[in-house]
Amino acid sequence: MASRAPADRAGCTPAHRVAAQGTAPPAAGAAWRSTELLVEERERGPSAEEARGGLRSDTRGVNGSGVVESEAQGDSRDGASPGKLTWSVRPCTMSWPKFGLVSAVILGFGFLVQLAFGDVFLAVLSVAVLVGSLHSYFFETSYSLSPEGIEIRGVFGAQKKPWTGFKSFSVDRAGVSLSPFARRSWLEHYRGVRLLFSAEGDGRRDEVVSYVTGKLGKEARRGQGVAPVP
Repeated sequence: MASRAPADRAGCTPAHRVAAQGTAPPAAGAAWRSTELLVEERERGPSAEEARGGLRSDTRGVNGSGVVESEAQGDSRDGASPGKLTWSVRPCTMSWPKFGLVSAVILGFGFLVQLAFGDVFLAVLSVAVLVGSLHSYFFETSYSLSPEGIEIRGVFGAQKKPWTGFKSFSVDRAGVSLSPFARRSWLEHYRGVRLLFSAEGDGRRDEVVSYVTGKLGKEARRGQGVAPVP
C-alpha cells in the first residue's frame, strides 16, 4: 500500500497503478517514478515543439536525400532550370565546309607572311592573332538567361547584361540580336548582344525566342535581324 500513494501523485493510469503494486525497494523509488513518467509521456504523444522539430527534421531529410538536388541537376543537364535557360554553342562545328574554308584562309595568310618576311615566329603569331580574333567562332560560348539578365561566357572571360539594358530585339535563322536602342541603329552591332542558337536548331530556337519575348515583350520584337553571325 505504501507504493500506491506515489503512483497516484504521479497521475498514473489504473493499469499502471496495478502494475505499481508490490514491494519496491526504497532505493529504487526515484527510478520507478521516472519509468512511470516516461510511460505517460509516450502515451500522450509528442508535444507541439517536438512535432515542429520532427517536421523540420523530415524536411531536412527530404532535402538531404537528394530529391531537390537531383531535380535541379537534371534541369541543368537539360539546359533549363526553373527561371533559367542555359546552352552552349561552337559555330565551327555547325558547318564543316565553312570551317575548312576559314582554316585554309588563316593558314594561307600565315604562309604568305612566312614568304614575305622569312620569319616562322611572325607567321605563327599572325595565325594566332587571326584565330584569337575569331575566338567566338572556333571556341565554345555558353549562354545563360535568367530573370536578372544575360550572361555570356567565352574563352576570354564572361559578360553580364541586365534585361533593363535592352529595348528591342530581332530574330533570324542563326540567333537573336538584342539592342539597347528602340530603333535600328548601326551602334547596336557594338553595344548590343548576339545570342546564337545551338547546333540542334529547332530545340533551342523556340526556347530562346520565347524566353526573350517573355522578358522584353512582344512589342519589342522587330523584323528579321541583319546582324552577321560572329
